[in-house]
Formats: sequence, C-alpha cells, structure tokens
Amino acid sequence: MRVAVVPSTRARYLVLAEAAGGALAVLGAIVPRAGASEPATVWGVTGVAIGLLALVTWLLRQHRRTLVVSLTLVLAAVALLLAATPDPAAAATLAIPLMLGGQLGAFLLPMRRWRRLAWYSTGLTAVAVVLSPAGLDVPQMIASVALVGLGQLLIGRVYAQVHDQATTDALTGAYNRTVLDRTVLSAIGAASSGARLSLAVLDLDGLKELNDTAGHAAGDRALIDVVRVLRDGLEADDIVARLGGDEFVVLFADQDERSAARWLSRVRERSAHAWSFGVTQVRADDTVLSVLKRADDALYRHKAQQDDDEIDAGLDRSALG
Repeated sequence: MRVAVVPSTRARYLVLAEAAGGALAVLGAIVPRAGASEPATVWGVTGVAIGLLALVTWLLRQHRRTLVVSLTLVLAAVALLLAATPDPAAAATLAIPLMLGGQLGAFLLPMRRWRRLAWYSTGLTAVAVVLSPAGLDVPQMIASVALVGLGQLLIGRVYAQVHDQATTDALTGAYNRTVLDRTVLSAIGAASSGARLSLAVLDLDGLKELNDTAGHAAGDRALIDVVRVLRDGLEADDIVARLGGDEFVVLFADQDERSAARWLSRVRERSAHAWSFGVTQVRADDTVLSVLKRADDALYRHKAQQDDDEIDAGLDRSALG
C-alpha cells in the first residue's frame, strides 16, 4: 500500500493557472493583433500543450505511472515542435510547457520519478534547441536549457523540503499521523476489493526508564533505531509511521496478521531495543480508529502475555476466531 497521493492546494492552483494560461494563449493565437504569424501560431500550439498538461495531470492525478507516461509524451511532442520552429521568438515560448511539465511532476510525483522526468524534459530541451532551425546562438541555447533545468531543480528542491516537513516525523523520519490516517483509509478501500492487508502497532519497551537513566538523547536514538530496523526489512509497498510518543504503526500491503507477527518477531531480534506489538487485519468495514484500536488491544495483550507463543499473544483475538 503506497502512501495515498492527495494533490496539495498549491498543485491544484498550478494546474488551474496552467489551464488558464493555455486558454489565453490559444485565444491570442486565434485573434492576433496583426494577422496570422509564426509566433502567434506557436503561441497557440504552446497554449494547447499547456492545456494538455493541465488536463492530463488533473485526470491522472491518482495514477502515478500513467501520469508519468502521459507527461512524457506531451513533452516529447512539444520538443519536436521546438526542433522544427524557425522563428527564435516562437521557439523561446516552447520552453514554457517543457518547464511546467517538470513543475507538475515536482508537485505530484515521488522524488525518484520526478527526477527522471526533470532530466528527461531538460534533455529534450537541449536536443531540440541544438536541432532548431531558429538559429539560436550559444548564450540563447544555454539560457533556454537553464530555464528548464534550473527552474525544475529549484522548485523540486523547495517542494521536496516542504513535503518532507508536512509528511514525516522530524526525529525518526517515519511518516506522521496525517499520512498514516490517509494511507489507512486507502487500505480500507483496498480491503473492500479483496486485498490482504495487516496493521501493527508497536510500543518501545522501557523507553521511560531509558530516558530517566541515560537521558532523552539515548531515548531519541532508540526511537531512530527502531525505525531504521523496520525500514531495512519492509517491502516497497509497506510503510512505517509514528503514532506518537514511543508508538509506531506498520502497514503491511500483502501479509496476513500471522505472517506480519512472525516478521515483527524476526526483525525485533536485529534491534538493540525490545518492543511489543499487536497485529490485526484491515477490514472493509473498518474506520481508522477501529483498526488502530484492535491493534492497540492486541499490543497490550502481547505486553501482558509474552509467553511461549508470543506470536499468538500479539494477534487480534477476533481474527483468531
């Protein structure tokens, strides 16, 4: 279960601005002040490209892979037009949708995929500028490529920092409660379609005593270590989030509760700090609070009954029948 993608308010505004810009550019090309011209025609095509970027991004905002492919095709078409445009002023305008495509990727795609899209659009711009019959000189070519590449780099870096601050726990780097709630809601929806998902609540044993005896810095290191150990063993679609204090949540995208409990028992042996856990299966009729409560109840049974069969002690009793 990947982290749910919810377009930010900034991303929505950017899409709307691009759509408006595309409409105005088309209008300016249709009704030019001094008759039809090469720049006016290219502005019209540029407007169409910007409008397509906005439309594709909005329609496919929840489908990352399809969005990447669609943006790639639109940007390739714009680059081909740039390579075939003889008018320098018209050619310069075509750098705009190339840059905007990367900006949209920065807002709506994971960093890894956005970087690929940014390199792709910057490379397309460089090749198209070199091949363009517009006769751009070297400073103009460098400026065109820098406009696309550096613009995307700056926006991507800023957005990545803001996104990290909004979605991750500052101390441990785990996802925060906001992301957890959003992703659990997505998991409940997936469970209604037959997906097998489990959720575990973990509690670090003896954190208060560690803070009292060794200081809060030692307690912080223990929390960081738990997240590191968990992440090292998780699958790509699993997530770990900090619930609060010394409690964490792991959402398993394709494991039943018993398999998840076995995995947690194995991974705990690699940690320098012990933890207790409770596991439950995500159900189609769950809410965020109900699934967390079942896992939390199983956690407290695990703390009280760490006997010979500790895996069963950490399972949701209602799931055992």
